[in-house]
Parts: sequence; C-alpha cells; structure tokens
Amino acid sequence: MISQKDIIRFVFQEMSSKEIAKKYLCQFDIAIQESFSYKKIADIAIRKKSKIKLDELFSFFKKSYQPHPVEYHLKNLRSGMLRGHSWHKTAPSRLHLSLQTKVREHIADERALPSLIQIGSDIMKHEYFMVATHDLIESMLVDKFDFVIPSHRKKGVSDFIFNKIPFDLKNTSYPTGLKNKNATNKELADNLISKADTDRIRKQAKRSYKGMGLNRFFVVMENQEDWLNNPDQSLKKLEKRIRVLKAPIKMNIDGISFYCQVVRI
Repeated sequence: MISQKDIIRFVFQEMSSKEIAKKYLCQFDIAIQESFSYKKIADIAIRKKSKIKLDELFSFFKKSYQPHPVEYHLKNLRSGMLRGHSWHKTAPSRLHLSLQTKVREHIADERALPSLIQIGSDIMKHEYFMVATHDLIESMLVDKFDFVIPSHRKKGVSDFIFNKIPFDLKNTSYPTGLKNKNATNKELADNLISKADTDRIRKQAKRSYKGMGLNRFFVVMENQEDWLNNPDQSLKKLEKRIRVLKAPIKMNIDGISFYCQVVRI
C-alpha cells in the first residue's frame, strides 16, 4: 500500500533518532552530522534506497530498540493502586485550565478539598495507566510480529510501523452509543478520530511526510478494567486479534488520506 521509498523516507524523516540513523547509514559509507536535519538525512537515505532492504532495516531498528519495562508495568497494573483512574472530564490538552477551574470550584465552596485532591490522584493514576498500557501493547507488537519497528524519536508523530504502515497507537474504550455488537470498524474509526485528536495534534500529523502521521492504530477495549484485572490475558487476547486483522480502513480528512486499523477486544 505504501511504497518502499516512502517507508524509507518516513523512517528516517519521522521515526529515527540521529544516533540510530548514523549507525545504520555508516555501513554505506555515509557520514551523518548532528547538524543535519531529519529531512536531509532522509534525502541521503533515499539516494541509497536501492541498497536498503526493508527486512534488514527493520531488523536493525528492532535490535536498536530500548524495550519498555514490561514486568514493572504488569506488576503496577496488577497492584490495584491504579483503580479509580480517570480524567474526570479534564481535557489532556488543556490540563492546567481544567484543573484551575476545579480549584476555583473549591474556592467557591462548590467542591470539598479532599475531593479536589482525589481528582489530582485519579488523573495521575490514569496518566500512568495510559503510559503503561501503551508501552505493553507496543512491546508486544515489536516482540511478537515480524514487520513491526518502533519509533526511536522521543516526540515522533508515529509510534511504530506495522505491516509497512506507520501508525500512532491509541488504547481506548468504546465511544458512548457505539458498543461492540452494533458498530462497524469504520463507524468506530470515524468517531474516535473526530473526538480523540485535538487540532494541534492533527496539524502536527498533517505536516508529517505525506500526512502519514495521521494513521491510527486503535485498540478498543470493551472493559478497560481488564488491564487491571488481568493484564497478561488482555495482551494475549490482543495478540490473537491482531494476527487475524484485515486490511486497515482508508480515511480522509481535509483532502489528506490516511489509514486506521481497529482492533476490538
């Protein structure tokens, strides 16, 4: 679906660190300087595309991958300490303003101080819950599937390439009114892409090479508490579903085409 040339460019322009690019390209007698932009590094890689084999590129990136602390995350999820995790209707992209409003509610005697403090605790639980589940899903994909490479960029627009398509991973719940049995994957993707992404994120993704930063890999859980009750089993179920996935859904926003992969468990 995406050409080898586009994959190579996306890897070096959007996902590789300069250190990893330097180590990989040195085998072609290419010297990468710290002052080079990622676009320049990608331009250099493209000039050598006839010598770059995707399976070797993917293997190199996998070997260079710094794995997430899987057992640490699993232990914390099982601990019960994350129960009650919630955004409390706080918008993550406007966290300061949202929390400030809640403080003003306390000052106006509309919310007790213990309740205010508990909100902060629940939000931090949820933040860690999202980081942990994200890391676990990404680690499982890299470990169990051949054509998956993770991003080596700290603030990249995509988390990994899966079956030769870059994706940003989102672990989420079913939207209100769209339950497991009465919604198609296309309906889920339409709903999730319209509500989950802020304008800022969308603009950033559109600026990525050919808009591929808009691609989404949605893991839709019927019960998010399964991650707390039995995270190991949730990962096994997810792996089974991913192994029988059909082709991703082609979507369009403001004239930019992108892909959504929806996995339901």
